Amino acid sequence: MSSHVLALLLLLLGGGTTAFQQPQSLLRSKSIIDNNSHLTKFTTGKSAVSSTRSIISSTTLSAEQSSTISDNRPQAFATGYSTNPTSLTTAIEEATAAALSSLPPATDLQYKIDLAIVSTSSLYDEPMSSIVPNVIKVIEASSGLYGYTGLNHLVGCTAGGVIGSRTNTANALSESSSDNNQRECTPYEAEAAPAISVTLALLPNVDITTFHVNGEDVPEFDGGLFQQEFGGRDSTEVWKRLVGLGSSSNDDDKAGDKNNNDPIFMMIPSPAFQNNLDDFMSGLQYAYPNGQTFGGIASTVSSLARARLFCYSDGGNDSGTVYGSGCVGVSFQGDIRVDTMIAQGAKPVGGVYRVVATGRGGATAEEDEAARSTIGAIVLDEAATAEEEQMMEEEEDDEDDEPMDEKQAKKARLAAEYAKSRIPKPPLAEANFVMRRLSDDDQAFMRRALLIGLERGGSLVGRTPNELARLAKGEGHRFTVRQVASAGMKDGSVTFPLGSVDIDNGARCRFFVRDGEFAKKEAKALWMGYKKRELERSLFGGMESDDGESSSLNPPTGCLVLPTLDRGVKLYGGKPGYESGLVSEFLPNVPSISGFFANGVLGKLDGTIAGNVGVSNENMLHGSSSQYVVFRSKTKRPIYSPYQAQRDAAKAAAAKAEADAAEQELAAEDEKRSRMSKSSFGSESEAAPRSDNGELIVKRREVHSGRALSVSTVEWSVAEKTAKPTSVLEGYMWEKETQVDRLRE
Repeated sequence: MSSHVLALLLLLLGGGTTAFQQPQSLLRSKSIIDNNSHLTKFTTGKSAVSSTRSIISSTTLSAEQSSTISDNRPQAFATGYSTNPTSLTTAIEEATAAALSSLPPATDLQYKIDLAIVSTSSLYDEPMSSIVPNVIKVIEASSGLYGYTGLNHLVGCTAGGVIGSRTNTANALSESSSDNNQRECTPYEAEAAPAISVTLALLPNVDITTFHVNGEDVPEFDGGLFQQEFGGRDSTEVWKRLVGLGSSSNDDDKAGDKNNNDPIFMMIPSPAFQNNLDDFMSGLQYAYPNGQTFGGIASTVSSLARARLFCYSDGGNDSGTVYGSGCVGVSFQGDIRVDTMIAQGAKPVGGVYRVVATGRGGATAEEDEAARSTIGAIVLDEAATAEEEQMMEEEEDDEDDEPMDEKQAKKARLAAEYAKSRIPKPPLAEANFVMRRLSDDDQAFMRRALLIGLERGGSLVGRTPNELARLAKGEGHRFTVRQVASAGMKDGSVTFPLGSVDIDNGARCRFFVRDGEFAKKEAKALWMGYKKRELERSLFGGMESDDGESSSLNPPTGCLVLPTLDRGVKLYGGKPGYESGLVSEFLPNVPSISGFFANGVLGKLDGTIAGNVGVSNENMLHGSSSQYVVFRSKTKRPIYSPYQAQRDAAKAAAAKAEADAAEQELAAEDEKRSRMSKSSFGSESEAAPRSDNGELIVKRREVHSGRALSVSTVEWSVAEKTAKPTSVLEGYMWEKETQVDRLRE
C-alpha cells in the first residue's frame, strides 16, 4: 500500500483537531482586531505585559511610541443599568458588572478604564459617597475576568430620572436578515424611580481632565478685558485654570495642532451654579473659540432634596468627592469627535412678527440690561407669514383630504385675522389675540407660560422657512425659543432673563407652545437631518464642520441623551422611553445609550449638525429641551461590537462542542476496534509484524480453506479457518474490504 494512504489512515486514527485543543490561556491573549466586526481574544505573558506597561503610562501614545507599538485599540462605550429598588450598593455592582461585560478585553495598551459616567436616582437612602469607591471596587475585583485593573476618571450626578441600556443577546445560529439588522442595545428610562446607569469608556489617544469649579471662583465675564487681576498671564488664563488646562509646555508643543488646542467640555453643574453658568460658558468659549460644550444640570426627584455631583481622578488628592454645589466636568482633547443637537419641543403658533420697539434705557446698568432684553411692540411680517402658511398648506394637502371649500374658508378667516395684526401692538396684546384661535390645551399652556422664539442670525436665502422641514434637511432651527421672565402690565411689554439676549429693532419673532405631538415630530425630524448630514459627509467627505474637518465620518461609538424633567412621560402622553428609543432606531449599531433627566441642558442649539448659522449659535442654557450627544473617533479606529462578539463567541463554543463530540465518537470507535482486534489476533503482548525499516506489514485477507454447504438451491462456501489480523491497522483494512465486498454484492 502506498505511503500516502497509510499516512492518511494514521491521521484518521490518531490525529486530533488541534484548533479546538488549544488551552484556554491561549484563547485569552492580547487582542486581535477585526476592523469590520469586533475583537477576538487571547493572552500574553506577564513579562510582555509588564514591559509594555512600563513604556506606556497613559492612554495617549507619542509619535515615537506609535511607530514602535501597533496601537489598534478601539474607542468603546459600554453601559450597565440597574433598577434595584432598595440597595444602592447592589445597584452599583450590577450596573458596573454589566458595563464591564460589554467592553472589549483588556490589552497591554489598555488595562485601565479611561472614564466612567454615573447617573443615579436621588431616591436611594444610602450615602452617595459610596458610589465612586464601589465602582472602583467592582472594576478591580473583576480584573481576573476582564483584565481591567482600575479606573482613571469618573464624573456623574444624581437625577430625577435615569437613562441606561442593556446589550442585546446575540443568537449564534441565526443568519436571517432581521438578525443582521439587530440593534446593539435596548435603552430604558426610569423617571422618579430608583435606578442607576454606569457608562464605562475606553478613549485611546484622548487626554482627559476632570475638574470641579465653585461658583465663587468664577469671575464675571467682561469680554477678556482683565489680564493680571486674577494672576493670569493673559485674558484666557483664568478660564483655562478653572478647568485644569492652564498654560504648560505641553500646550506649547501643541500650539500648531488646532484640534488639540480646542477641547470638548462635558459639564454637570448643580442647580445653584446657574447664577454663574453664563459667565463660565462665555469665558470658556472666549478661551477656546473652537471648543465644544455640552451637558446637563443635575436634578432630583423631589424639590426638597439636594442634587449631588461626583468627581474622581486617579492620582488626585481625593478618592472620589461628592459635591453639593459648583460644577463638575471633564475635558477631552485628542482622537475624539462629539456631535450635539438640541430639540426644543416647542410648536409655533400664529404668524411671524417683527420687533418695532424695544425697551427704553434706564438710569442704571441693570435697567439698561433689562431694556436690551425687552420687546415693546411687534407687528405682523406679512411676507414671512405668507411663506410659512404656504408651506403648511402644502404639507396639509399631502396629509389631509379636507374639501377645497373648507380650505378656502379657513384661509379667508386667517387673512381677516392677520389684517388686524398689521397695526403695531404690545406683545401681550398680540398673545391674547393669538390665544383665541388655539385649542384648549394650547390656551392653557399660554396662560401658564409665554414662549417667544427669536429668529437666529444668518441669511434665509436657499434655506427652508418651515421649522420641521428645516430640521429634516439638516439646516437647524430657525427660532431660539425662550420663556418670558416678566411682563409689563401697563405697556404690555415682555422681558427675557437679564443678559440672555440683546433684541434689535427689525428682528423677527414668533409665539410658541409646548406640545407632545409636535415634540415627537421635531425629534424625528432632527434625527433625519442628522442622518442626512452624516450620509453626505460619508459619501462626499467635503461637508466642513465647526472644527474644519472634512474627512468622512467614522461610525458612532456611544450616545448620551439629556432631556429635561418636564419631558419624558409628561410630554409624550404617558409613553416611557420615547427619545432613547428614537436614538436606538436611528443609531442601531451604537452599543451604549445613557443619560439622565436634567434641570436644563447646555450647549449650542444646532451643535455641530448645522453650524453655519453664524454668531447666533452660541453656548447657552436651554430649558424644556433635550440634548443628543454622539461620540466617535476622528481616526479609523476599529469598531468593537458586543453583540457581534457574543454571537461569534457562541458560534465558536458551538463549533468546539461539535468538534469535541466528533472527537469523542471517533475515540470510542477506535477503542472498540482495538478491543476487537486484540481479541482476534491474540494477547496484548504479541507485537505486530514490521519490516526491516520499522514499517507495519499489512497483508490482504486470505481464506485458507472452506467446505461446500447447500442451502435450498444455492451452494455457499463457508470458511473453516479464518485468518487473524496481526495489527489494529490490518484489522481496520480488512474490515473496510469486507464493507466494499458487501456493497458490490
